[in-house]
Amino acid sequence: MVDIRYAESVYRDLDWLQTYGKQFSEQQMIEFEQEFEHCIVRIRNQPLSYPLIISTRAYRSCRLKPHYRIYYEYKPEQNLVEIVQIFDSRQHPDKLKL
Repeated sequence: MVDIRYAESVYRDLDWLQTYGKQFSEQQMIEFEQEFEHCIVRIRNQPLSYPLIISTRAYRSCRLKPHYRIYYEYKPEQNLVEIVQIFDSRQHPDKLKL
């Protein structure tokens, strides 16, 4: 099992989701949080199980919900996964900052 670290941008993404999420029901937000935690557990237990998206660095992507993805970098030499971004895929791909 690897350690998990969150980039500062992830905290901004989560703040944005909470603000944007006001249009969702409380139950939908609870389900989102549960799915997020479930994804983090899967990433922690099997960091290599998700597809490599940028071959020059170890960035991988895990589908969180139909429109959200968690992007992370696995650093095996440090036994670490850094969660770098939570991205709403309905946005223009140029907004993805990896």
